[in-house]
Amino acid sequence: MLKASSAKTLGMSFSRVNSGYEGKPTTKKTIILQSPKVSVAIAITARSGSAASQVTVERTCINDALEPWLPFWKRFRTVLGSRGYTLKL
Repeated sequence: MLKASSAKTLGMSFSRVNSGYEGKPTTKKTIILQSPKVSVAIAITARSGSAASQVTVERTCINDALEPWLPFWKRFRTVLGSRGYTLKL
């Protein structure tokens, strides 16, 4: 999973959500990367026991003209590659 330092490289903010049941280990982790104008989000969700994660990039604002999503996505893919991750589209 990516760390907060990766978000800085991407020019995005970082947050993480862990979910599980009380008294049991975390079963799902989600990292959310948010653009500076809060119009683009990249979410990475991993489940315990799985080597794969689900990645989504989406608009989070009605005004699509705020920020283009493609530069964030390109930087994200570059960071993934530099850390040894592969992306299957």
